[in-house]
Amino acid sequence: MSTGRPDQPWLVADIGGTNVRVAVVKGPQQIPQTLCQLATADYGDLAEMLSDAFTRLDGPPPRQVACALASPVAGDDVRLTNAGWHFSVVKTQAQLGLERLEVMNDWVAQGWAVPALSDNDLRTIQPGTPDLDAPRIALGPGTGLGTTLMTPHNGQWQVFAAEGGHISVAPTNAREAELILELHRRFGHCSAERIASGTGLESVYSALCQMDHCTAQAQDAEAIGQAATAGDAIALEAIDLLTRILGSATGDLMLATGARGGVYIGGGLIPALGKHFDWQAFRTRLQEKGRFDEYLRQIPVWLITHEAPALLGLAHYLEETA
Repeated sequence: MSTGRPDQPWLVADIGGTNVRVAVVKGPQQIPQTLCQLATADYGDLAEMLSDAFTRLDGPPPRQVACALASPVAGDDVRLTNAGWHFSVVKTQAQLGLERLEVMNDWVAQGWAVPALSDNDLRTIQPGTPDLDAPRIALGPGTGLGTTLMTPHNGQWQVFAAEGGHISVAPTNAREAELILELHRRFGHCSAERIASGTGLESVYSALCQMDHCTAQAQDAEAIGQAATAGDAIALEAIDLLTRILGSATGDLMLATGARGGVYIGGGLIPALGKHFDWQAFRTRLQEKGRFDEYLRQIPVWLITHEAPALLGLAHYLEETA
């Protein structure tokens, strides 16, 4: 494992379609310290945003920067579709005079956070004994359903971008079958993300209202959560279906990847749903895999409670790959 250390503070940024959270890492194995939160729409591209962030520092601009984007990242040409950003990593690095600029998917950054998480950053959802030599997965619902795969290799940590949120969904009862058919009719393919995400919750609620011939009273995920708190039956059912489908998808991904090292659940939606997210229902569906029920019961599952795992992961990545 690399023992590289920063010669001066690093800057790390978690960039979503709406907001950018920027932090400074002041030394080896130091927790990122929040510098500012910016509005993504206020900037035309990454260079413009970073230039503004640099002006908020007390000292000189950092030489090393790492950014996590809520977007696929492959190669030098990067697009942040929701914000209209389109930039070259190499050209941005040269424009800002940086020694190093790393850009990665936000769930890859969360995967890099896993080795740096403490026991206080995790809540046990399913107890088990992790196989330290086996793969692990991290996943979670936010606007979409993010996933990543992590593996230990020769004493080092490897993280791979994944698109597990787009696996197909299979029903376990007539109601789910009707819902999946309706979503398939709307979108052409019903992936796990079409149900188990913020946008998915909105689609599920809308579909249930259509199936039951009633008028939708809530238009977005936040309003659906509020309706559930007020006792709205359709909103409560939509969240229940999201919970169960997320459990099924998690179990499928565990089997497909052999993730006996453990599963880390993150994303912003579950905390927002609060008591309406039924962890027992999630676990039941995760484990319901016929002959492999017992296999899945032995794998630990944790909820990430760290407030900024992507920033922690970016800092850990810079340190480990220095």
